[in-house]
Amino acid sequence: MRSFGQDPAPFRLEGRALSAMRACDAPLPIVYRFERESSGTTVPLRAVSMVQKLVVAVGDRGVALRREDGKGWQREATGTTKDLFALVPVSTGPMGEPDMLLAVGAHGTAAARMPDGTWRIEETGTDEDLLGLYHDRALTLAFGAGGVILRRFGNGNWKPVPSSSTADLHAFNACSPHRLCVLGSAGAIVECDQAQTAGELSCKPRPPFADGDLPADFINVFHRDPNVVISSEMTAVGMIPLSVWKLWRRDGNSAPPADAMEAGWQNKWSGDRLVVGRGGAVWHGWLEKDKRILERIKLPVREDLHGAVFDGADGFLVGDQGTILHVAVEGLGTERMELVGG
Repeated sequence: MRSFGQDPAPFRLEGRALSAMRACDAPLPIVYRFERESSGTTVPLRAVSMVQKLVVAVGDRGVALRREDGKGWQREATGTTKDLFALVPVSTGPMGEPDMLLAVGAHGTAAARMPDGTWRIEETGTDEDLLGLYHDRALTLAFGAGGVILRRFGNGNWKPVPSSSTADLHAFNACSPHRLCVLGSAGAIVECDQAQTAGELSCKPRPPFADGDLPADFINVFHRDPNVVISSEMTAVGMIPLSVWKLWRRDGNSAPPADAMEAGWQNKWSGDRLVVGRGGAVWHGWLEKDKRILERIKLPVREDLHGAVFDGADGFLVGDQGTILHVAVEGLGTERMELVGG
């Protein structure tokens, strides 16, 4: 994607080289270019999503911005002034490709961006803050403060799912087929089991996370609360159990404190991970010879960053004061996507 930034000298970072396709070839270098784009707003932006070439960011006061080629970021009317905390692509068909976006936020707010680009407010039946979203084919869930879990059906109707938890719920993980685990404050874990026949969802707490590794059935999770930041990888030999981020090394030392981190995203093509946080903090993570590495990127940005999306050769970081950073990955051409995938 062409950047809309005005900086004549964007911040550049040299990343790890791609493996050569043939033994006689030299590895190709990767360069990450971070460039601020004008959002036209000063409200905090909390989440950002990409669906093919559509990029949308949402934030406080019901703000939604669409990135449009040749025009930059354009404001869209969501129909709400409530803060929006999470955003996820959703398919309107039971097994189709994502063709709409769903946002949730303060006081049980839910807003759907329809395939025609219009927004529709949906009644969730709760006044609790909704902090996170999960969508996979026919299952769409929102979760949030006080242990609330809601299920959305294709017609835009929401129904509560009892969780028997009072913890604030933030993040999810597919524990195994037909089982989903939602993670919350103080290491809370709520496990949901979807019946294969009726499709009903039953959720109940399981023993909370404590210091050390989480069960190995957790995979590809990033979760942050004031005390816990966790993540994991898939390798050629199988699962690596989910671990606290202090086990990632940075220049031979442990990673920064968990409460500095806000969100993370993994590039499905290169396997690289970007983690964003407070004070403009950005970390770059990857696997190198079976060692997990996390390095701090010192960007000339001071605003807190709350959301990240990173797919192929493009990514976006969003945060306070309407901050938007476009991440362009040079050297990751489409002709090499297959080589570095996974």
